[in-house]
Amino acid sequence: MSLFRSADTGEEAAAAREGKPNTRLASVLGWRPLPVERASGSGLFARSALLIFFLAVIGLFSGLEPHTFPTSATFITIVTSQTAPLMLALPLMITFRLSDLDISFAAVMILSSAVGAILITAHHVPLAAAIPIILAIGLVAGLVNGCLVVLLKLPALIATLGTLSLCEGAALGITNQQVVSLSPKSPLVQVLSNGPGGIPVGSLIAWGIFLVVWLTFEFTPFGRYLLFVGGNRRAAELLGLPVTYLRMLAYTVSALLYAAAGIVLMGMIGTVDPTSDTSYLLPPLAAVFLGTTVFQVGRFNAWGTILAIYTLAVITTGLELFGLNAWVGDLFNGLALIAAILLARFLTRGSSAAELRL
Repeated sequence: MSLFRSADTGEEAAAAREGKPNTRLASVLGWRPLPVERASGSGLFARSALLIFFLAVIGLFSGLEPHTFPTSATFITIVTSQTAPLMLALPLMITFRLSDLDISFAAVMILSSAVGAILITAHHVPLAAAIPIILAIGLVAGLVNGCLVVLLKLPALIATLGTLSLCEGAALGITNQQVVSLSPKSPLVQVLSNGPGGIPVGSLIAWGIFLVVWLTFEFTPFGRYLLFVGGNRRAAELLGLPVTYLRMLAYTVSALLYAAAGIVLMGMIGTVDPTSDTSYLLPPLAAVFLGTTVFQVGRFNAWGTILAIYTLAVITTGLELFGLNAWVGDLFNGLALIAAILLARFLTRGSSAAELRL
């Protein structure tokens, strides 16, 4: 069943049957899609600059540290350490594509994992029963965000900042501000922290979610609707798209995936630190914005985000191998976030693509 209203003319009817936006009416209403620039000249360079930089950085650190950097151990370390940031960055793009904002993602993840750890360790709840409860935490957080932003029309920054604070306080309260550790023999730890070739199953789950998000963005009506609503919300309403429903769905699905990230994080690390949400705040944000500078310039896209995640990880890992302190990673992620926003604005300036809006 199409999400578009019935149209009178042949063009509008065809668009409705195929589940596509009515481009003629959209043009009249002022909405412009985000086109993918043709792969030629400067456009090709802009779309592949981050990939070239990624390969150059790998080559640089491999030459400077030939005995420690280009090894399977370093590769597994990078992949493992970026599992949680990747699982947060992917659903974060869903709300960003709608020109909405959600900064509660890290706190929702930590609260979900804290609830799961307490249920399993203190109350001996079976894993099969604990997982639905953990996911319910994300569902509630998403509904709260959606109601505050979409229904009550509060500023997204303020509303999700409030949810972030609530989740932080709840995580500290239920854990008594203590780190909660799972037994190494816990089935969740045994399954998610091990895997083929040394790559944890948790990382494979993150890659699976990446594929689902990419396919959804590029090959489903829902992916097109996200761009359509994000491009011009008023035009989408006039064309018959259920904008309120789509925005509520985006906040809810995103938060469910944040909770899923909490399950994976808890299983891979085996411990839950209720104060660790701040360390997961900058990397996903930096990666999501940096990803808009590659492949589909000016658009939040899955391939750009995963490339940005590992580019930032390669740089921070290489710097740490040179003996720099761990705080350098936070400093670099902050600088990368600012640079990514500036670069995305520069690359989309004067082009036919709509500028990034939050």
